[in-house]
Amino acid sequence: MRLNHLALTVSDARRSAAFYREHFGFERTLHEDDHFTMLANDAGDLLALFGGDPPPEPTATFHFGFELDSADEVRAERTRLQQAGVAELQWEDGWMTRLRVADPDGHGVELFASS
Repeated sequence: MRLNHLALTVSDARRSAAFYREHFGFERTLHEDDHFTMLANDAGDLLALFGGDPPPEPTATFHFGFELDSADEVRAERTRLQQAGVAELQWEDGWMTRLRVADPDGHGVELFASS
């Protein structure tokens, strides 16, 4: 069994699609209509963005994560995202190197690697 997709409610699907394309490699649009946009990345991950009212304050524990090959890759992504002005929610560089950032609606997106 393999996870097929993640669905998020976002306030502006076009804005969120642009964010995930630019920062997380979801470059292919598989579907787009008035109800939702389905994006894919080269790893085969699918992200469905549904227009609507996202949670007003996503909880600190709700997030989804991408595993990178090394702690150095996470550090490099941190620098890149900081330079792009992406809001950082959490940073840890110890037994695990991980970065959690916020998408345009405050959903947590994590990048991590085991040290």
